[in-house]
Amino acid sequence: MKAATLNSVPKRGMTLPLTMAVLLILSLLTMALYEMLGAERRASGLHLRKAQAELSAQSGLEYALFQMEHQSAPWRTESLRHTSVDPVVSFEISVQQDGPFSKVSVRNLGRDSGVAKLEMRGGFRPRNMPAIILLNPSATLALVGNAKIHGSIAIKTGNVEYSTNYMQPAGKDASFNGPVLGADWKFWDSISFHTDVSRHIFDDLPEKGFCTFDAKDTLPQNVECGTVTLRGDAFCNKCTINAGRVFIKERAILDKADVKAKFISLSGTGQASGTFFAQDTLSADLNSVQKNTIRLCVQGRKTGSNAYSGSLEINKLNAEQATLMFFGDNWDASLPGISAYISSQSKISGRIIIHGTLDMHGTLYGALVAWDFSFDESATRWNGFLKDATITADSTQAELIPDAIRLGGRAGAEAL
Repeated sequence: MKAATLNSVPKRGMTLPLTMAVLLILSLLTMALYEMLGAERRASGLHLRKAQAELSAQSGLEYALFQMEHQSAPWRTESLRHTSVDPVVSFEISVQQDGPFSKVSVRNLGRDSGVAKLEMRGGFRPRNMPAIILLNPSATLALVGNAKIHGSIAIKTGNVEYSTNYMQPAGKDASFNGPVLGADWKFWDSISFHTDVSRHIFDDLPEKGFCTFDAKDTLPQNVECGTVTLRGDAFCNKCTINAGRVFIKERAILDKADVKAKFISLSGTGQASGTFFAQDTLSADLNSVQKNTIRLCVQGRKTGSNAYSGSLEINKLNAEQATLMFFGDNWDASLPGISAYISSQSKISGRIIIHGTLDMHGTLYGALVAWDFSFDESATRWNGFLKDATITADSTQAELIPDAIRLGGRAGAEAL
């Protein structure tokens, strides 16, 4: 009897299992391919909904900026809803006052909402401004000491000259090398101040309590207290401070802070960036170079028939990106006092906008707007005199300024 060999093993019955195995593999491959294509479709759909939501929110922001730019006064709304013919673009807008700026909030309401929200700081970006704009219709400008102006000056009826007053003469280094833009300057009509929109910001500030942050304390996101003091190495990152009085001193660091108070004092060797908005007085005496964007703003207010409370006092400030603003709410030239003082120890790149009288002695690279220049010396008020200051026009400056101050330019927004 012959022994069985491999070639002699019966092969019947192997076809069916082999076929089933192949079909199983093909089924698994098909299911995997289907799942892959389905996942891709779902991801594509999610991406589309997200893109549509972002487009809808961006459309809302553009609509808000359009309204801001085409209204003669600051545009505000608690809730405005819009839906296009194609309901994919549907949004809700809120524009409210938030300190000196407006806060633009946009929410997508699209049918297939891939929820998108935007919260931005709204305002204007004036460009190519003259070195100086003097708002007083009868202003003249006399250079005293070593005053230097590099760039054009917008002044309605007066002119620019070197002072020959024996008590306040122009020095040999005084200079002015720009054109004078007179009453025919086409941008005069675009300048206006709407300071009433920010009055209510200070209505409910806390009056009582003392909150001191010292050593290496980190501030909470929201601080509300009658008097807030930051000293030592106290640190704040995107914090909000609402207080009656705020004192920032020593090495304290405030990064992108939002501070509102009746009185604000900044001093020491620390760093401060963000927006600081005072109702009555804001003083700065900072010994270190401020490298990030800092906005120092005073509202001001009339406290009697011939009394006014409001002062921006810059005793020392070396800032690479700064905007200094005095709103001058209900201010007029008949009121006594000087609205803003900037010392000779100040060197600022940015913009200075003073709806009032300015005593300017520092150095500015950017643009300056004021009612008029003035300073007190030897028991005399010297109106229309610029002493020792250096002002150089810088057309690259494009800081966002509040839409309550109209200086032309395009409406814009930036992240909070």
